[in-house]
Amino acid sequence: GHIFGTSLQLDITGGTGSSYNVYEDGALVAKCRVMNGTDESVYRIRVDKLLIYDKDDNLIAAAGFGEIEGMVLSANSYGEWIFRFPPETVKNPDADLRAIHVNGSLTYDH
Repeated sequence: GHIFGTSLQLDITGGTGSSYNVYEDGALVAKCRVMNGTDESVYRIRVDKLLIYDKDDNLIAAAGFGEIEGMVLSANSYGEWIFRFPPETVKNPDADLRAIHVNGSLTYDH
C-alpha cells in the first residue's frame, strides 16, 4: 500500500461552492474524488483517515472509513465516493464549506 500524497490521492469533488458538501443532522456529507496516478489498477482501497479543513486550515471533521466497497480504479483514472462524517467526528459544525480541502491516508492493493 501507499500513503496519501504519493500516487493515490483524495480530493474534494466540485471544489468551492460544491452542493455535495453539506451538513445533515449534525453530520458532514462530503463527496470526494479518489485519483489513481499509478500505472496499474488498484483495489481494496481503504481510507484509514480523512480530514476536512476550511480555507484557513481549521479542522472541520476527521474520521476513518475503512474499505471503499467495490471500488477498483484502473491506471490514471479516478472514482467518486460520498463520505458521511457522523456528528461526533465533526469538530466545527458551523464551518464555511464553500472552500474546503482534504488530507488523510489511504492504503490499497494492486
